[in-house]
Amino acid sequence: MAAPEAPLCYVGVARKSAAFRLMKQMGWEEGEGLGKEKQGIKGHAKRLYGWEEGEGLEKEKQGIKG
Repeated sequence: MAAPEAPLCYVGVARKSAAFRLMKQMGWEEGEGLGKEKQGIKGHAKRLYGWEEGEGLEKEKQGIKG
């Protein structure tokens, strides 16, 4: 089965970020999937609960959802 095409309105990692530069150095091209056969996700992971950066683990320990 062929992998789905990249969305037209791609929202991903900022091109000036360290993550973007590292991925490019490792041979990744924009719009390609991740993985050995480029079969993986083509978009970025989305925030599920709207937590602020660094809050996830502490809230998880306290049993707080969202």
